[in-house]
Amino acid sequence: MPAIQPAIRNPLEGSGSLATFLSHVPYPLDYDYGNAYYAYTYGPSRHIILSSYSNFDPGSKQYTWLEDELEKVDRSITPWLIVIMHVPIYNTFEEHRHDVQHTKGREILEPLFVKHHVNIVVSGHVHAYMRTKNVAFGKVNDTGPIHIIAGDGGRHIDSPFLNAEPEEWVVTRDSTVFGYGTFEIYNSTIAEWRWIHASNDDSHDRNRVFGDNTTTFPRGGRDHVYIDNQYFLSQARDTFHG
Repeated sequence: MPAIQPAIRNPLEGSGSLATFLSHVPYPLDYDYGNAYYAYTYGPSRHIILSSYSNFDPGSKQYTWLEDELEKVDRSITPWLIVIMHVPIYNTFEEHRHDVQHTKGREILEPLFVKHHVNIVVSGHVHAYMRTKNVAFGKVNDTGPIHIIAGDGGRHIDSPFLNAEPEEWVVTRDSTVFGYGTFEIYNSTIAEWRWIHASNDDSHDRNRVFGDNTTTFPRGGRDHVYIDNQYFLSQARDTFHG
């Protein structure tokens, strides 16, 4: 893990409210130390925590560290590989779709996630819940990562869908229920994800569509899925074709 330093950074110049700043956080911020991104092992899983706001361009300190970290993962010891980052790179909601961290993440980070068969990428930022199918480069791919937005844990949840018809890679999406997720690993090949409802948002009980005042959708149901470790599927295919 890179050397840890105090979370001290230079003040930003400019005007505007805190809410405006938080909606359009500059990239990259000048904070680039080890407690912004790090990794740890927990049982049979390796967890890599990235900083969406530190530089992750190719050649940057974080990118170089991430490449090295992914190369070192031994799937015979930690068969499950999980990435956690604040800004999602897959997003079915209207909010934060144009954040530079989102677009750069798809461009720069997704190829690494796909190459190394990351199992799950968990994000927040958008105040809502979403789970994708296994996906790679915008297409359903059974050896690609699953992306989860778990941004429904506290602050208001009222992020409208971008479109009434979900993208082909969306399994479920909702912005009316507060909740959290659990990930339970049974063995090297099977794990279980649950989205657990904590409480409803009493301010609204329907999902909205951006720019459409007539179309709404009911609250999302609880989400529960058993996940096959796609790393071993990719290995089996490589062996078969080899």
